[in-house]
Amino acid sequence: MNAALTLARIPTVTRPRPVHALPRVIWLVLLCAVPTTGLLALGHATLAASVFWGLFALLAVVLVLAGKPETLLAFALGVIPFMNLLRGMSFAFYNITIIVLALVIGFHAVLARDDIGQVWRRSRPLRWLALLVAGYYVASLFNTRDYSRNLRMFELLLVVVGVLLVGRNRALLASALRGLIIAACAVGVGLLPHNEGIGRLGIAAMDGQMLGNPVQLGMALALGLLVLSVDRAWWVALVSSRCWRWALLVPTAGLLLLTTSRAAWLVAVTGMMVALLFGRRQRARLLLVAGLAGMVGLAAWFSPVGPMLQAGVERTFNTDRSLRQRTSGRSDQWQVAYKAVNASTPRALLGYGPGRGPEVYARYSEEVEGVRYGVGRQAALHSLFMQVIVEAGLIGLLVLVVWLTATGVMLLRWTLTDGRVLPMICFVAYLLVIFTVSGNDTISGAALGLGLLPTTQKRRPREGR
Repeated sequence: MNAALTLARIPTVTRPRPVHALPRVIWLVLLCAVPTTGLLALGHATLAASVFWGLFALLAVVLVLAGKPETLLAFALGVIPFMNLLRGMSFAFYNITIIVLALVIGFHAVLARDDIGQVWRRSRPLRWLALLVAGYYVASLFNTRDYSRNLRMFELLLVVVGVLLVGRNRALLASALRGLIIAACAVGVGLLPHNEGIGRLGIAAMDGQMLGNPVQLGMALALGLLVLSVDRAWWVALVSSRCWRWALLVPTAGLLLLTTSRAAWLVAVTGMMVALLFGRRQRARLLLVAGLAGMVGLAAWFSPVGPMLQAGVERTFNTDRSLRQRTSGRSDQWQVAYKAVNASTPRALLGYGPGRGPEVYARYSEEVEGVRYGVGRQAALHSLFMQVIVEAGLIGLLVLVVWLTATGVMLLRWTLTDGRVLPMICFVAYLLVIFTVSGNDTISGAALGLGLLPTTQKRRPREGR
């Protein structure tokens, strides 16, 4: 009888202790980041991809054999900037990120199924998001017979689920976020020597091909800047470690400026404004961070990388540039979308079908006067709102707006009650992103996942009257 009771008390999953989880994940990220960054700096992109994916696979196998699903998930989230950069290179195919995240979360579900069950039951926005993603992809596949069309929506969903799972353990969440910041800075450092002819950090020409995306790197750095700045860096467990906080803040701010990503800059600035509006006793610290960013920017302006930063500022704020030039063709796409939606009442209400946005753009771009961006060819629509209204009409747009509004109201209530502002900031960041791109990527998933963290908390029972 006593033996049976003893066995009953043994948990099905042995969770890593918080005190050990954080440094373990950071060391794993560094083991992948250091050699990969060195090879990138030397211009060996293909070899860097082979080394990164080989090391990641080796370390993942070790964690699987050790039975550490949570550590593996935090590690995978931490190296996302390298996954984004090196996907489709060496022996890694383009959609490897989806496969990796699915396997990691699947391993977590096998050994810690209660975690996923609790996250799923508690977060109503997650359930609706999963339903919308699955339904939209199935409809897209039916309409286009192209499995790759809108497939990246699962990148967003898988990262959201991953963040919500590691968010159940503060140390694991802190380790994943620190790893992501370190990895983003490492990617920036590795690409920095190869930007003389391009002028934007985050994209480079190596081994006869272009790799990287300034917006993706910029968004990762902007997210890192906000995580380190608001709520006294509580989310990365650096409340009492000011030296480490500033040691990470300085390179993050400097590299963010050099990406010259207007979307990332907007996310960082808007996030600071939200923190100033809703944050409690954070204004002085945020003003100090803003002053630091200004000093870093001033130093960069007069440094050898100054022309890169000056070109980005010129591209964004020069009044002589047209709206088309400032928005990189997005204004053209909005004109074409307006023409397509107003073609008929059924098209306005129901759209042209999920997945057919690029085909619609190719058709109607030739009918709108003054359009120059991608005329006559299929082009991905650079806004989730634009994509939904073209492909699913006003009804589909209404569904999206209702989900976003309901989730935003839920987060606003939590923010006013709890006082911590990062989830609200990350949700606002996601809203800003989907105005300019589809948002179906891993960094957008990380932002949305952080935004949805309060929805996984156990609801307090209502008091009886």
